Amino acid sequence: MDVRRTTAMTSAIVLILTLAGCQSVDIIRSSESPPPEWLNHVPDPSEGFVYFVGVSTGAATESSALDRARLDVVLQATQYLGGFAERDYQQRALSMNLESATLDPTVAAKDFINYANKNFVSQIRTKESYWELRRTPGGDQYFAYVLVPFPVNQSMSKFADQQVADAQKRVREAQTEDAKKQAQDVLDFWQETESLFERQ
Repeated sequence: MDVRRTTAMTSAIVLILTLAGCQSVDIIRSSESPPPEWLNHVPDPSEGFVYFVGVSTGAATESSALDRARLDVVLQATQYLGGFAERDYQQRALSMNLESATLDPTVAAKDFINYANKNFVSQIRTKESYWELRRTPGGDQYFAYVLVPFPVNQSMSKFADQQVADAQKRVREAQTEDAKKQAQDVLDFWQETESLFERQ
């Protein structure tokens, strides 16, 4: 999982947006001073959580700016999880010599995203937030930032647990030896996934 590169990229984007805004507008007031450290350095992943910083540039009210920043986190998390899951599934399917007909990493990653969006992404909670009211050429506007931890390991483990139950059922219901072996290979894959992310 290349979380450090993802964290560094997020930090760079937030810093660029913040500096770009500060060059052309005046800050009338803010939620705190000085701004929080996580604006310039997103916390490193820890205890199974990856941190995202959502950004909203220009809104009429503080609440709408914060809502937009949270939506930005949802979009970031969805994109990140899809890429992470597909890379992880591809690498381990290759190491286990699983053919795409047995387990397609791209399809599995899409199924995971649907599961994560329903059970985790839609329920993310803001850990910290920061906003500024800025004077811009277009009038006074709110700019907001939110820091959100996302339980990557828990979401991967829970999804794998669900897949293990489905694979166990397919093993039991297999009518031929080939079908049973294929189902067992898939079961082995998801059991390894479950174990891997439970340990992290």
